[in-house]
Amino acid sequence: MVVQPVQFTPFLRIEVKDDGPGIPDSEKELIFQESVHRQLTREGLGLGLTLVKKIVEHYGGYIRVEDRIPGKSKEGASFVLMLHRGENTGLAKAKSQEVA
Repeated sequence: MVVQPVQFTPFLRIEVKDDGPGIPDSEKELIFQESVHRQLTREGLGLGLTLVKKIVEHYGGYIRVEDRIPGKSKEGASFVLMLHRGENTGLAKAKSQEVA
């Protein structure tokens, strides 16, 4: 896992890579969709990535999946989360509301 600020933006980039079977290009956007993802999974409900996407977007960020090695979709995946950093984020506001 790599965490780094994105220069000249309010974002923090979090990247998680694996060396599994990868995700075909045709399925990269589908894995975040609840109804489609359920059909693609063999075990469980397949809601994990759908929930992650909803939470990340709730706080003004986004998530995407890429090839671990660009152009080689069968050699692992890389999940990239872009989250707002600093005091003006939804997370900071949520925490301040909890305290109040």
